Amino acid sequence: MSNFEQQLEQPIKPSFDYKEAALLARQKLELEGSQDKQKKAHVKREIKETYGAEGQPERRIFDLEIAKQRLELEKVQSLAEGGIKLKVEKRMIDYDKQAHDFDFPTEKGFSQKVSKGDLMTDINWGLYYELGNDAPPQFKEQYIKAVYDKEIAKFYDQQLIIQRTELERGEIDEFLFETYKKVGAALEKGGEESAGLLFEKMIKNILSKVAFDFKKYGLKIEEPPDRVIGDVEGKIDFIIKHKKNRAVKIEDTNKAEGMEETLNIQFTLKGYDTEEFAKKQRQVARALKENHNIHDLILISVPVEHDVIFGNYKKWQKHDKLPGGPENCFKSDVIVNFIKEILKNTELVGSDEFLKDVQKYFEGKR
Repeated sequence: MSNFEQQLEQPIKPSFDYKEAALLARQKLELEGSQDKQKKAHVKREIKETYGAEGQPERRIFDLEIAKQRLELEKVQSLAEGGIKLKVEKRMIDYDKQAHDFDFPTEKGFSQKVSKGDLMTDINWGLYYELGNDAPPQFKEQYIKAVYDKEIAKFYDQQLIIQRTELERGEIDEFLFETYKKVGAALEKGGEESAGLLFEKMIKNILSKVAFDFKKYGLKIEEPPDRVIGDVEGKIDFIIKHKKNRAVKIEDTNKAEGMEETLNIQFTLKGYDTEEFAKKQRQVARALKENHNIHDLILISVPVEHDVIFGNYKKWQKHDKLPGGPENCFKSDVIVNFIKEILKNTELVGSDEFLKDVQKYFEGKR
């Protein structure tokens, strides 16, 4: 076998080994407070030899790995103690055992009903709650996990951006490089400076609330694989998973009854008949061509005026960021239309019961 053939058979070394970094980061954290100076020195030396001096790309990714692992350990402690240990502002909220939802005492003296889905999606707006001892234990555990998973994901996104823009700079084209730079800048600012990013978060939250509070419909909303890479290169804003209803006739004999369908969604504020939408179509076609792991990618137009998006966001801020986020400021019939458009490739929009449940659900939030 020639040297060239041997090289082809060897696996390509990844630009950064996250598993190796996680193990070394955990070693470093476990030695904090230890008196074993020899072990500490050994780990410190190994970190520098493997990832370089502070400020270098590999070292910055590794330092973010330490931050991730620290949160993982804190998550375990928080789950054991039943409360979030994160040093962030947390709002007090009461659980109503009869209504099976929560009561939020507002500064204006009235109490607002808050669903579990509202609390879960408020995490995306950086709002956290202190759940009392009377809150359902199972939900409390879900909530704590979701809070920490969201915080950990922020560090992971930062790692991936450094990986793609610095370690793998020569492997990506100029368009992707500039896109990653924009995404990185948006992450630093919280992603709330553009109408598109704000509305994307609102739409995901609307769907996630419905998925969480109406589990009977078998709807799930997930992030793209590899998060920011799936977003930038795969053009996937979010993933919809839906279990088909066994009572509905399935014409495609290749799909078993009750199987879970997966829809990769890219959505835009631009109308179907605009040049901007055509540009998005070309980007989606390119993503499908270059990413063989992506089979179904659906581009959906949800045209909403920027003034409406910013208006609801400012209205929500003015009202002390009440639980539920700015997405609850949309009228219920408008939200139903959003859902009809985004879920048009599922059987859910053909269900009167589903649409009535959604309408009534969001009417009660205004």
